[in-house]
Amino acid sequence: PYGLGSLSLTHRPTENPTGMTHWQELQGILNHAALFRKTKRKKPLRETPHPGLHKSVEGAFYHSEVVYNSMSTSVCFCVLLCYYCSGVYMTNINFTVDADKCIHCGLCEKDCISQIIKLNADKIPQILPQDENSCLKCQHCLAICPAGAISILDKQPENSVSCDNLPQSDSLLNLIQSRRSCRNYKHENLSPELIQKLKEMLIFPPTGCNNHNLHFAIIDDVDVMDRFRNRTNNKLKKLLVNGGNKLISRKFDRYKKAIINGEDVIYRNAPHLIVVSSPISAPCANEDGIIALSYFELYAQTLGIGTCWCGFAQMCIKLFPDLCEFLEIPDGYKPVYAMLFGSADIKYSRTVQPDEYKMTTVKGDKNVDNIPLIRKLKRLLWNSLR
Repeated sequence: PYGLGSLSLTHRPTENPTGMTHWQELQGILNHAALFRKTKRKKPLRETPHPGLHKSVEGAFYHSEVVYNSMSTSVCFCVLLCYYCSGVYMTNINFTVDADKCIHCGLCEKDCISQIIKLNADKIPQILPQDENSCLKCQHCLAICPAGAISILDKQPENSVSCDNLPQSDSLLNLIQSRRSCRNYKHENLSPELIQKLKEMLIFPPTGCNNHNLHFAIIDDVDVMDRFRNRTNNKLKKLLVNGGNKLISRKFDRYKKAIINGEDVIYRNAPHLIVVSSPISAPCANEDGIIALSYFELYAQTLGIGTCWCGFAQMCIKLFPDLCEFLEIPDGYKPVYAMLFGSADIKYSRTVQPDEYKMTTVKGDKNVDNIPLIRKLKRLLWNSLR
């Protein structure tokens, strides 16, 4: 089910039966890929009489078959390395059903986005071993089961929170309406309890394709924040005074004098900072981080915590590599956005009255079959910008 060109991989193992290190397994597979290119043979790896073949393949692709068909060694290397590093062969989702609790409703089968849950002859849900690779690990089966009969990925239904205690729509709308960016903070730490609540919430925002690999760098101590603040401001001040990067300097033109004079234009005296980063390989690398901070911001408002989307901080973090190192952003990750937060030194009394956005109720009666070429080109240009 994992075909790519002439490479096809089937069932992954639930455990490593060889005792070999991961690198030894990968090295063995790559050696065989190079051997196939040399001999131009088209046959399953497991049948090739090459020293160490069965051991390395058994460890890396249990009950698997890798077929070579005029692939270059570099392509074989890249494809196999991608599969290896993404953990293709290590799936073990531990899907279990308590048959005594199951009410045979079929909701788990109906809601499975990968369509790998099937009811057996006794109408008990099951996932066949060869289908485990297709699991998105969304845990929808665990969440939707009304009887709490399903566990997956070692997650037990009794450890989940009930979905019955939801906020009223008017209350949630008022929260959205009253949200304001805070640029006036008390220079003091939030309580550890509040910080912990914010951290615990961050595992719930959704990500594209359930690529649950975001990284959050959180400065939860005002003294650490002051060090980060001073480092940023000093580097930015030096850049603006020397005029080294005109493009960057122009972005700060409005606040250039204030920054040079030592005002904290970037961080607004905020005691805390959160920076979300995403793997560069994530399918929705930019969107995932923005969604996560949107959840973070609204939840922070319910706790009486002020927040502010900080584009200047984001720009500086991307501009100065040492700031990424300070924040301990992992290799292969890019900072998506930054948000200030802390105890607000002001309080708003009412909502604002924003102008309406452009909004179209699509009726589907517009003729789009004969669009002029120039308009198509314009649309493609607009779609590709930024």
